[in-house]
Amino acid sequence: MPRTPVQAELQHVDDTEHDSASMPSANEQSGAPGNVSASNAPEKIVFMHIQTTGGTAFADWVQLLHARCARNDTVHNPHYRLDLQDRRGPDYTPVPAGVDTSACGPAQKVCHLSFPKYWAKGANCHNQVSLALSKGCTWVELHHFDISVVNAFREHGFKAITILRDPIERIRSEQVKHFEIGHAAGKTYEWRVKHSEIVRTMYGFQARTPDLAMLELTGCDLDNKFSCARELSRHDDTKGYSWKVKHAAKAVPCKEGTNVTGPDGATLLQDAIRNLNTFDLIGINTHMDKFAKRFAEKYHITLPNLPDIPTVSHYDVEPKMLKLDQQLAVSPHDDKVRTLLDNDLKLFEHGQKLAVK
Repeated sequence: MPRTPVQAELQHVDDTEHDSASMPSANEQSGAPGNVSASNAPEKIVFMHIQTTGGTAFADWVQLLHARCARNDTVHNPHYRLDLQDRRGPDYTPVPAGVDTSACGPAQKVCHLSFPKYWAKGANCHNQVSLALSKGCTWVELHHFDISVVNAFREHGFKAITILRDPIERIRSEQVKHFEIGHAAGKTYEWRVKHSEIVRTMYGFQARTPDLAMLELTGCDLDNKFSCARELSRHDDTKGYSWKVKHAAKAVPCKEGTNVTGPDGATLLQDAIRNLNTFDLIGINTHMDKFAKRFAEKYHITLPNLPDIPTVSHYDVEPKMLKLDQQLAVSPHDDKVRTLLDNDLKLFEHGQKLAVK
């Protein structure tokens, strides 16, 4: 029996290592920040930060790497990443004179692509990518942005990494976070018990497919403000990757609030697997320490002592309130949810095969 396109993509991981031959080489980009020569420039990393996967903790850890190896104490606060619109404060204080930053690897200049609502008037995806290049960023965090933006950076020699999480657990965590910060926050325990259905459906936060990993790996929501596929495809330096994203997304569009299942869902899964196979490093949120260690080894971070990964929690409520909200969130044992997220679970299973062990 002939294999389906999805089965063929799934088999890819067993047949070969990541296919990076078609990705631009980091050596094609000249120049390097810090106090190292261009010939000894660090590999540059673009981090596709999928929401509620542990990405904030990992990005904070990379910032701590920078603070430690560059002796740049003014940015020791892990939330002080250089925002390209300077929303988080002024640019970095220069690294102290004479400090060799080569031990930092990609953490020599740690940047965060601003959310579109913070962009300067008239700014677009293309000039945001150009801004990151002009700032000399060696690490760029993309929070919410999809594969079209990842590929725009790869056109300039960046290597892509990401962290995945079981989609049902990710949705549960995101629901609980919204319960805490939403309109029910500040209500009593008794109020929440009495009005549990109100809390459960707050913001319409239900399980949907594609979940965020699939959505961001395919760029299928062209109307999403964090998707730049339409715009980037008009520029020569991003035409190759973005055109492919745009072409696939035109065939299988998706939008918030609409489930994509059946043959269209299978096509999205195939596209997501194909794109995930091109990532240089993949982590699973339950193995963050191993992922950080592998990141340091792979990208030549030579600090004698690595910092610990910070603990980041969105929850600041009494334990019984948190327990109730966890009970209200989608259950990992709900058969209807598992059936709905079947393709998302298959994508996660494939990612586990590729991920740092």
